[in-house]
Amino acid sequence: MRTNVSIRRLTPFVLVMIAAVGCSDNGPKRYGVTGKVTYKTQPVAQGTIQFLPEDEKTPSMATAVIEKGEYTIPTGGLAIGKYRVIISAGDPKQKAEEAAPGMSGPPAKELLPAKYNAKTTLKAEIKDIDPNVIPFDLD
Repeated sequence: MRTNVSIRRLTPFVLVMIAAVGCSDNGPKRYGVTGKVTYKTQPVAQGTIQFLPEDEKTPSMATAVIEKGEYTIPTGGLAIGKYRVIISAGDPKQKAEEAAPGMSGPPAKELLPAKYNAKTTLKAEIKDIDPNVIPFDLD
């Protein structure tokens, strides 16, 4: 019984140590990214933007929320490299359908053309600048 009490007391300490090792600065430096997203000259009201590495060696990816045409990935987000970018904006007017507990309902109707999301042609390059400012003017 005494052993179980000792293990319970050490568990939080061990978890903190594992997290500290995982957050060490041994990996590549990561940078913040910010920018504006417009579609047909108008700010994208709400949506998401994803940066996916083009190269398997690039060790990072990130997703950010777009609000009122702006997004921010904080410092510590993306490593230097080239990325595919996916921008998605669901129709906020579409009524969400209820789903069974534990399940998600159907996705909202996509307001942007597939060339910006499902069949993205968008690219970005993260450089040794913090933050990188990368706007997307979609037509």
